[in-house]
Amino acid sequence: METTLKIINEAVKKDKTALAFSGGSDSMVLLDILYRRTDARPPIVFADSQMEHPDTLPFIEKVCRQYGAELHIAKA
Repeated sequence: METTLKIINEAVKKDKTALAFSGGSDSMVLLDILYRRTDARPPIVFADSQMEHPDTLPFIEKVCRQYGAELHIAKA
């Protein structure tokens, strides 16, 4: 975990960052690490292809509310 946190902290210091969030397990883990284990609070970007399962967007909105994350939705 130390190496992961070091990489994340170095990355967010260098540039403006955002987190691409699909609601899947990988992006959920990264969101959790960022918001619970670092001071970074990047905005969250969901790329809405308009072909997702109907529960996907409500889930993403709920997760972002719980973490206090700023959500941006990019529609195809």
